[in-house]
Amino acid sequence: MDIQGGQFIRLLPMGQDTHVSISSDWASPSFQGSFLPGTSTITDADFSAVWDISYLSRDIPQAYPPGTVSAFRYW
Repeated sequence: MDIQGGQFIRLLPMGQDTHVSISSDWASPSFQGSFLPGTSTITDADFSAVWDISYLSRDIPQAYPPGTVSAFRYW
């Protein structure tokens, strides 16, 4: 997926195991939130970062019973 012109991107780890890999020609990224990248490389010209997040380390339920609030309305 290509993203152009954004100032930030937010991700919600909804899967049992979430793997995210991001690379860009942006030389000064900032990582915020509950999960920092497991690995990252930042140079004068670009950066890359990888997140591996298990459902065991997040406070979002794996499933919602029928009739309860969905994850997207909750967040």
